[in-house]
Amino acid sequence: NQSLAAWPGSVRNAALGTMQIDLHAARLFIADLRQKGKDSLSMSQVAQILKVGPKIAYQLVKTGLLVSVTNGTRGRIVRREEVERFKFEYVKLAELAKACHQSPEAWKNSAQIQPICGPGVDCVSQYFYRRSEALPPA
Repeated sequence: NQSLAAWPGSVRNAALGTMQIDLHAARLFIADLRQKGKDSLSMSQVAQILKVGPKIAYQLVKTGLLVSVTNGTRGRIVRREEVERFKFEYVKLAELAKACHQSPEAWKNSAQIQPICGPGVDCVSQYFYRRSEALPPA
């Protein structure tokens, strides 16, 4: 975690144009900011990764299944590791049905488990299941 200080030492109440900073420290600071930006995703990027529409991504946030934060400059963002956690923990009904060569409706009707979210459960427009309950261990 990099910090950027005026050189030499901290200068209070000085105009930015009058301060001198270490070039190497400035480059490290900017690189750190860029890396943090790569670790956070916009809601449209989250939707693409999860292969759902943006509306579903927002619904998953609203239910608390996907954790996001509001960023002043980028709006609502989700950390990449949070998306990976979600993908590890949950699976879409359509994905389950496809793996079993069934229609989503047929899979849902024959399933011995309840969806974690979806129509009739909450505000999410697609059914999701806990991966650990829906798929046999590998």
